[in-house]
Amino acid sequence: MTRNAVNDGATLICLPESWLFPEPRRNLALLKEGYEAAVKAFTELASEYNVYVVPGALHTVFKGSLRIRSPIIGPKGLMGYQDKMHPFKDERGIVEPAEAVEVFELKGFKLGIAVCYDLVFPEVVRIMALKDVDVVLNPSRITSNAWESWQLYLKARALENRVYTVGVNIVKPPTWLGHSCITGFQVQADSVFHVKLIAEAGETPSAIVADLDLELTRKSRRERMKDRRPNLYKPLT
Repeated sequence: MTRNAVNDGATLICLPESWLFPEPRRNLALLKEGYEAAVKAFTELASEYNVYVVPGALHTVFKGSLRIRSPIIGPKGLMGYQDKMHPFKDERGIVEPAEAVEVFELKGFKLGIAVCYDLVFPEVVRIMALKDVDVVLNPSRITSNAWESWQLYLKARALENRVYTVGVNIVKPPTWLGHSCITGFQVQADSVFHVKLIAEAGETPSAIVADLDLELTRKSRRERMKDRRPNLYKPLT
């Protein structure tokens, strides 16, 4: 599927959350082995095709703690990673959360990764927007009764921050029904931005591809961030 996406013109590729191991396992060595094997396989693919790959968000072990980690791999190898910041439900107390929002500089644009539940918290994507991120990836594991709300979150984060959001979900009926999607914008003559889905998958395994006009959003995002009044927001902290 990744090769097909590359053949369709994709230069940045993302997989879902927990597609390799669906749940945390007691065998931490197996988790780490699986994670490292996935990183190795996609490192080879990224090098072969000269693309960037985020092989989803996968369980692994780091410094003795269980993490849900999204590595970012470029043509020259591993560039870094974003761990999940907000463990969800049964993950609480089991998964060690990240303590920072990472930003990755790729060729010609900046990338942020919000893992699944991280997208619910507007502060996460706002921090990315303040760091002038162009694209936010959201590798996820969204159940069949929640995918419509998930798409609303993706649209809201895109609209309020003038960033492209890419939601990637697993397909495993009847619990997980996919509906991965990529947001885009339509700008009216009066500079009013409207967010829309420019690509959406169905309920069968597939790869979706879209072109993103990064210049369209940059000026508007920077102007919007300048209009913030941080003194009003002190109750947040």
